[in-house]
Amino acid sequence: MEEIITVRILNSNSDIPKDKRSYLTYADRHLVPCSITEDEDSFSLCFDTNGLIALNEIKYSDLDSLLFLANCSDLLELGSRYTFSIHPDNIYVDRNRIPSILNRDLGIVDEESFVKQYKALISSVVNDKYSYEDYLNGGLDLMDKDKFLAQIKEMTDTASILSKLMELYEEKKLYKEEHFELVRKGSNKHTKILLPIVSILLLASVVFSVYVMVFKIPLQEKLINANAAYLNNDYIGVENILLDVSIDKLPYSTKYILATSYIKSADLSQEEKQNELNLITPRTDEVIFDYWIHIGRMEFEDAIDDAQRLNSDSHLYYAYLCYRDYVETDRNLTGEEKTALLSSLDEKINSIAQQLREEQNSEVIETTAETSEESEATIEETVESVEETISTEENYENAVPENSEESMIEETEVSDEGLEDEVVAGN
Repeated sequence: MEEIITVRILNSNSDIPKDKRSYLTYADRHLVPCSITEDEDSFSLCFDTNGLIALNEIKYSDLDSLLFLANCSDLLELGSRYTFSIHPDNIYVDRNRIPSILNRDLGIVDEESFVKQYKALISSVVNDKYSYEDYLNGGLDLMDKDKFLAQIKEMTDTASILSKLMELYEEKKLYKEEHFELVRKGSNKHTKILLPIVSILLLASVVFSVYVMVFKIPLQEKLINANAAYLNNDYIGVENILLDVSIDKLPYSTKYILATSYIKSADLSQEEKQNELNLITPRTDEVIFDYWIHIGRMEFEDAIDDAQRLNSDSHLYYAYLCYRDYVETDRNLTGEEKTALLSSLDEKINSIAQQLREEQNSEVIETTAETSEESEATIEETVESVEETISTEENYENAVPENSEESMIEETEVSDEGLEDEVVAGN
């Protein structure tokens, strides 16, 4: 069987934006592994079916068929992210009877639509007299011809169908154990070994199905809704959607948008908010995300622990301040408990505040010292300049002759006598 299946799709025939196509390649136990290559006018999906077998090539026994169909109930979880068909041609199965979907698209399959397909798949496997298409396209009435399928037809949710499949599985298994026996030696021993294993696998399958139905699907829906709210700048909406989701269950990207939302709605100035947002990037240490989420959820002891892990006095100071404000308004504490706790918090707040002031003063002293050194250098340059000027003037005075003033007086007197002679002659 061919292990690589390639499907080429024209861009004009696809509604998926180029930047979203990579979602089709995300790994999931119920999706056939896929890679994507882009061309100018099309893209190709390459499915790796190594270790998988097409459902239409498998001939299961009654018990194996029921286990396979029970495992197909898990496919509902994919409906929160993808649209797909559970046509037998679109299902591949591994050796543990776990189904995987080949072709899928971005979108949502609601439970009502899934149940309709699920009934058609079950009917085509249990009673192959009619095809999957016959049962799906208006032929569900054909299910009335089989007692078991008639019961399945009346059910409206996946969990009920799964329960009925497991009930039939147990009945058939018990019947075979009571009426059939292997001829080979040691068959009883093998049966005793196999029975608890199958029971454990069955129990695990049921537990996992319940887990998916009760926890996994609601969580995925909340993550999707939170991302949508964030894109719409509804930060309070993000906080409310994820409020009851444990921080340990949040993926890294969701922690990023939740921490950002709490910062934007925090009681901080715009400058303080911007400073904190500058520290938040999609590659930031996850601890800073945890810090702001714990602050926003008023889990202050956890936030204090996060600040200590960050080794940030400023974040630790803010966490203690928020904790103190919370304690002051907490009416669940007795007066004695509140007084003791506030006293302890005040002591820690004052201690950290003193550390922050000392760090700030130390920075100011360093800045002042640098300024003083620059001023001293300027003064020295000025003194040297003045000294050079004085030296130049002294050299000039020493260069003038001692009798220069007497010569100038004599010349003046001679000029005055000559002027008098000219005046007399004129008269």
